[in-house]
Amino acid sequence: MRFAAYERLLTTTRGRGEISMDIAIVGCGEISTKHIQFALDYPEANIVGLVDTERERARRRAAQFQIPDCSYPHLSELFLFRKPKVVHVLTPPATHLPLVLECIEAGCHVLVEKPAGLNYQQVKTMFKVAEERGVFLCVDHNHCFDPCMIEVKKMVERGDIGEIIYVESYYGWNPDIAAVRSYPKVNQIPWIHTLPGGVLHDLITHPLALLLEYTGLPREIKAISRSLGTLPQGQPDELRILCDGSKAMGILAISFNAKPFLHYLNLFGSEMFVQVNFNTMTYYTQPSRKLPKAIGKPLLNLEQSWQLASRTLINTARFLTGRLKSYHGMRTLIHRFYQSIQRGEEPPVSQEQCLQVARVIDQVWEQIGSRKMSFSPIFPRQSPAPSSCYSYLSKSQRPSRVLITGASGFLGHHLARRLLREGYLVRALVRKLSPIEKLGDLDLEIFFGDVRDEDSLRAAIQGVEMIVHAAADTSGGRLEDALETTVNGSRNVLCLAQQEGVRKLVYISSLSVYDYSRLPAGHLIREEDALEANPKKRGVYTCSKLEAEKMVQRFIRENNLPVVILRPGTIYGPGGAVLTPMIGYVLSKNFILAIGRKGFKLPLVYIDNLLDAIVLSLENDKAAGKIYNIVDDEPVSKHVYIQRYLCKRGKGGHVVYLPYALVYSLTFGLELLSKIMHKEPFLTRYRLAASCKSFLFDTSKAKQDLGWSSRIPAREGLENTLTWSKNVWAC
Repeated sequence: MRFAAYERLLTTTRGRGEISMDIAIVGCGEISTKHIQFALDYPEANIVGLVDTERERARRRAAQFQIPDCSYPHLSELFLFRKPKVVHVLTPPATHLPLVLECIEAGCHVLVEKPAGLNYQQVKTMFKVAEERGVFLCVDHNHCFDPCMIEVKKMVERGDIGEIIYVESYYGWNPDIAAVRSYPKVNQIPWIHTLPGGVLHDLITHPLALLLEYTGLPREIKAISRSLGTLPQGQPDELRILCDGSKAMGILAISFNAKPFLHYLNLFGSEMFVQVNFNTMTYYTQPSRKLPKAIGKPLLNLEQSWQLASRTLINTARFLTGRLKSYHGMRTLIHRFYQSIQRGEEPPVSQEQCLQVARVIDQVWEQIGSRKMSFSPIFPRQSPAPSSCYSYLSKSQRPSRVLITGASGFLGHHLARRLLREGYLVRALVRKLSPIEKLGDLDLEIFFGDVRDEDSLRAAIQGVEMIVHAAADTSGGRLEDALETTVNGSRNVLCLAQQEGVRKLVYISSLSVYDYSRLPAGHLIREEDALEANPKKRGVYTCSKLEAEKMVQRFIRENNLPVVILRPGTIYGPGGAVLTPMIGYVLSKNFILAIGRKGFKLPLVYIDNLLDAIVLSLENDKAAGKIYNIVDDEPVSKHVYIQRYLCKRGKGGHVVYLPYALVYSLTFGLELLSKIMHKEPFLTRYRLAASCKSFLFDTSKAKQDLGWSSRIPAREGLENTLTWSKNVWAC
């Protein structure tokens, strides 16, 4: 397809009569780094505009690539000063239609990230207007241009594969990334969850474009989906599409659960089978041969091994020499798009291909249905409203309503069950992306919100008499984020609890607040012992928990809200982590790596014992304003724990204990290397020393004031935990 408007492209030249390619980037998120890099790789291209509503982000991108500041907050402002020839639209899909149309109306050619629009009608409108204005529009189907895919496409065109009979496009994807799990702003979910097809909508374009290229236009499709709980609120995390195409039959599969996360395309031809592996950027072929089985089987293995080994070596050489780059298919597509503009040729991804993909995506959502997430409070299905249920009781006789923050976590959902058994009314505060399946079958209220967001937090606190504040940032990410959640979030909880007349608040702190570096090994730590003097050296979690507890202690001194602070040990039990870094690292099913001495005493607390302490703290008026260590009486050594773990697995196993001195020396080397590379080390000698000292913890204060005891002995707690984990392994 050629446009008459192409003649206008010849008016702008530079250098030796070359056509200038002034480029603007709209949306300066993470993917923009690749678009900018590949645009700058093109000989005739200039970056003349970086557009982002967060202008500072655009400025950072300009500085990153040493581009003179050309940042703009809006397209309209860019067009007042510059007239780019090509605009890359890399914003969330919901914004694509207005932005693409604005660029087209300004006479710019457009490369838009996938998915091009929210539905077929939007994509059709974009192409219609582009055609009317005489400009090119292309969608980033980059995997169709990966080097391995280009080689296979040549084989198909030569007829090496023969007639394609069947196509299989598989995309395994790990959803544990910031784009899915993090909150761009307080109490705001990522845009990927708001698409008509949810998270799947952002991914389906890649495997679908590959599938349809070889099946042809679908005559019929059948789509099914399933949720295995990886995404919140039952959003589908498994998708299968059976396609009866005009050229071949095929199946598309997307999985967020099958591991490892593979990405491949299988072509079954009348003469040859080909598999393209997009993870390794290799492919191998299996031609049809008439050989005796005794010869054919070993020959096939040897041939595949040779193909993969040789292509791996070729890719390695290309990577080392700069001829193969990460996202190389995107680079090829971008450069071909620029060339198509300069030459007036059809874009690398045709209008027909883009519309075909968009049309099938609409059909898929029609078949599997759209599951929009809801964040309205969830109330018990059977229980009547408390006001009507308990109106005949005096205020002192009515059961207290308890709010649990961080209720979707290990401690939170166990606590909810316990409080319900004790006769309390329970309200759970969970973040919008938190898994709530473990709470869904309980007779409680679920409020969606964030301790950082006062409006949602106030709604959750209104009408409760007691609060157990267990929410905290445990991600180990940026210190600023941890302080915002753990410290400022706790401050919000305390202030609103005071305003709303809450009768009692239990704050869940941590043993990590103690200053282990200054205490001798084996010391019996009491609540009055010194707190960490250098929290930043201990890491993000310790720093945020210590600052939060200090803030809580100040609040107790300055206000009349009854608050109890509990410092629990490492919490374990059914449903929780079985092996933590303090205990050891599982390198394989039968091999564990542990650091330090076998006799290291683990500061454990069984989940039921901690729940006892929380309930007693809620019910005991004498506990207000006090701090309690909560650790099981019977110390368990690291060696005993690991041996019982291996014994319960029943398959034998090996554990290697790395000497502390060796790990200390390696950590010193890591610190030096990190300093040279201007990066923060993931482990320091200070943190290592603190984590490898063995201590005992005095719980006599909790026993005396609360009447607490470690009711479940260590042997029973370990048996319950490891039996649960064995059942999980069996499943």
